[in-house]
Order: sequence, then C-alpha cells, then structure tokens
Amino acid sequence: MYSNRMTKQLSVLPSFSDYSSGLGLYSIFNIFQDLAGEHACQIGVGAVDLRKKGMVWVIAKTRLKICGPLPGITEYFDALTWPGKHKGIVDPRYYRLSQNGRVFAEGKSEWVVLNEDSQKMVNFDNIFPENFEFYEEEAAPGRFGRIDPDFEGCPVLGGHRIKSTDVDFVGHMNNVAYVRAVENCLSREQLNALKIRTIDIHYKRQSYEGEQLVFRFRKAEGGYELGAFVDDRNVLLARIELAEQGSADEA
Repeated sequence: MYSNRMTKQLSVLPSFSDYSSGLGLYSIFNIFQDLAGEHACQIGVGAVDLRKKGMVWVIAKTRLKICGPLPGITEYFDALTWPGKHKGIVDPRYYRLSQNGRVFAEGKSEWVVLNEDSQKMVNFDNIFPENFEFYEEEAAPGRFGRIDPDFEGCPVLGGHRIKSTDVDFVGHMNNVAYVRAVENCLSREQLNALKIRTIDIHYKRQSYEGEQLVFRFRKAEGGYELGAFVDDRNVLLARIELAEQGSADEA
C-alpha cells in the first residue's frame, strides 16, 4: 500500500552541517533529491524500477525557497514530499521542511523520464500506479522564469573539473553536485553575504567526468544569474533572488 505523500523526521547530522554548524544549502538540495528517490521507490516508480524498463529519471528544473532561519547541528526537523499531477512529459514534485510547525524551506522540481537507449522523453501516463491520487497542494509556487543563456563577456566566478565523486549511476554529473561546485567557488564571507530567498536552477545539458566546468555570473534584478559551461556548451542556468534587508525571511 502506498501513500501519495511521504513524511519523515530528520536531524542535522554532521554530514548535513556546513561551516556555520547549520543545515547547508547543498544539504537541502540533497535532502530534496533523497526524499524524491525514497518516495518514488515506495510508489513503485523508483530508479531501480524504471531501469528494469529501460528508463531513467532526469531532473529538468528545481527551486529552493528559504522561508526562515535554518536548524542547527543535531536539531530535528520534519521533511515532507509529494508528486504533483503530471502534464504530459513533465512531472512536478514538491518538498517542505519544517521545525516545530514552522516552515523554513520548501521547494519544487520538474522531472522527466528518458528512454535510456533513445534518450527521448517518455509520457507519464503508464508510469505511475493505476488510479494514483495526486495530492493537489503546491509548494514554492510560481512559474520558473526564463534565464538568458548568453553570458558572453560576463565575469568568471570559478571553475570545476568534474570528478568521479560528482557523477551518478547513469554517468553524468549529479544535479546536486553543481550546487557544491558553485559553493566551492565562494569564500565563507561571500556565502554569508548572500542572504538567499530563492534559487531556481535549469538543467540544460548533461556533463561528464573529466570535463571542465566554467561558471559565469551577472547581476540581475533582485539578485544574480549564473551560467555553467563546458567549452561553449551551456549545461546549467540559475537565478538567485536575495532576501530584502529586514524581511521576514531573515528574521
């Protein structure tokens, strides 16, 4: 018997903690990915289930919204995830993290399923269990905005050589590994200065072990935009919206 939502209690383990002794951004994205994978397995559409059919999950877009102070090391919090009603070849999934009833982060992602041989996207009509009842609520609402992929002339933030520990079981760079690579381009002081409200990431193309990523950035209204490139190939676009000074998100 499956549930259309999954909830569990987690704690900020040392592996989840960043330099500030709190739950880090990289770890939040990892938690979202882990929740999606675990719940998909419970439903019967996990990574192993789909590979038996010659298919694989691929994330296309994801959003993280910071709603308040993040919990510290050893503190407990509740994690919730649920899939939204798919539209053709795109399946939305939502996430919510809370502590003592207070939501401190939520997110959403858009997933597609690829046929491993053809690399073509598969319609979801025959993937979820028959008569699966999708939970109607949404988290981190709003449409993903368009990001101009032309970063010619924009300053370089840094680079990253893709390592074996960055790639996943299908051979390309894991979506969360990009977050860690960007964080590694910044100092603690720079990360502290980024009072982030939302991060939108668009995964454009796959990248592979041994390739060299170059990150370029530019200022945008309310924050920054980021592009990741392998040679002239754009593999990722991101927009970071900063919280306003004195906003509720910083309380």
